[in-house]
Amino acid sequence: MADAQALLIRVDSRGLDDEAREALARSLAAELNEHRAGSADLARVAAPPGSKAGEWALTAEVAISLGALASSWAVPAIQHWLKRQEGETTLTLKGKNSDGQYFEVNVTGAAPDDVFEKLNPFLQRPSS
Repeated sequence: MADAQALLIRVDSRGLDDEAREALARSLAAELNEHRAGSADLARVAAPPGSKAGEWALTAEVAISLGALASSWAVPAIQHWLKRQEGETTLTLKGKNSDGQYFEVNVTGAAPDDVFEKLNPFLQRPSS
């Protein structure tokens, strides 16, 4: 996803290796794409100079646009996915809001309803 306004969601779970965490990230992206095709993908970054690849995939990170995240379906979809995971699963959501303010929040599988509560302050536009 090449959107500069993307939110990165890092997926982790205690005791999982990189391959298993990658599988979790793919399942989260698939869940989001079931609601709106093309809304999420595995996160990518530009490869360092001299690399044959144009970009590298970030291990166990999903990218979703802030526009999609602010829509009515995205947060419930993330919560639903998280509820089906083990309690040790953690999502780290990081990005910049519409004002360019960086944020990073952590949500665990033990408290999936925290997704909206923790993200809401960053998604709201300040009143003029």
